[in-house]
Amino acid sequence: MERRARGTVSGMKTLAAVFMVLLFSVPARAQSILTMNEGYPVCVSESALDRFLTFQGRKDNRSMAALLTSEECAISRDGQKAYLEGYTIFTGKVKVRLEGQTSGFWTVNEAIN
Repeated sequence: MERRARGTVSGMKTLAAVFMVLLFSVPARAQSILTMNEGYPVCVSESALDRFLTFQGRKDNRSMAALLTSEECAISRDGQKAYLEGYTIFTGKVKVRLEGQTSGFWTVNEAIN
């Protein structure tokens, strides 16, 4: 009976190793081309996006305009091509790199297809 127990543990370790390899190989496939939707904030940092969304929720148009004027944020244009660079799990925010750009931008999940 001891041999079966050891074989089971060894099998579980192998299964766990295979699972970890598959888990970490997923980001390699996340580089597919996405398309931006129009009218969503796109910001140079996650904190700038957070400020924009706070101002939007409070209907503070002057503060949103200040972020747009300072070039910390812009409004997405329909059809822009982008690549997924990162995301947050429970907040619905994603980091994308627009085609032809070298730096990523933060936006909301609804901004991409």
